[in-house]
Amino acid sequence: MIEIPLTDMMTVITTFLLVIGILALCYFFTKKFGKGMLRYQTSSCMKVIDRVIIGQDKSLMIVQIGERYCLIGVAQSGIQLLMELSKEEVQMQILDKEKNQNFTEMLSEKFKRKNRQ
Repeated sequence: MIEIPLTDMMTVITTFLLVIGILALCYFFTKKFGKGMLRYQTSSCMKVIDRVIIGQDKSLMIVQIGERYCLIGVAQSGIQLLMELSKEEVQMQILDKEKNQNFTEMLSEKFKRKNRQ
């Protein structure tokens, strides 16, 4: 039978408790500061209605700003307003979404209508 000296056993236990303590501190700090960061991301006058990813680091979003609805393109190079949408179009999108029509189909319909005009 191998005897382990008491000092070696205490070193292992101390190291283990220290690692557990550091992990616990990391957990509590991220939980506390994570809530604080979320507070800065919420807005009472701006809301993302829908989002579709169209490529790496590229997406289209419908954003409600007050009573206005905007279709914006988001990429690494920046954010660009593509068009404004009417409230009726967005409400149709929300209702159609429940009927399994996706965001991409609504956009293609919108661009087809715009190109005809």
